[in-house]
Amino acid sequence: MPSSAASDSEELIAHLAHELRQPLGTIETSAYCMNLLLGQEHAAAREQLRIIERQVGHAVRILNEAVEATRHRRAPRAKAATAAG
Repeated sequence: MPSSAASDSEELIAHLAHELRQPLGTIETSAYCMNLLLGQEHAAAREQLRIIERQVGHAVRILNEAVEATRHRRAPRAKAATAAG
């Protein structure tokens, strides 16, 4: 039986990941569009956008890994509960 604290922690991770995906997606898309709009003469701005894209990608990977880890911890419990039920 999972502890309440572990369950609460998993719920928090899932909720945070869900809530953060939207703004991160918007930032990522905006940076991509800005890169398309900038000409080659704006090299400094393009470099800053690359940094934004790289950091957003890193944050998205962290969120995805946290969600996957939570899912893997929940799956065996769900199967055990179904088998016991």
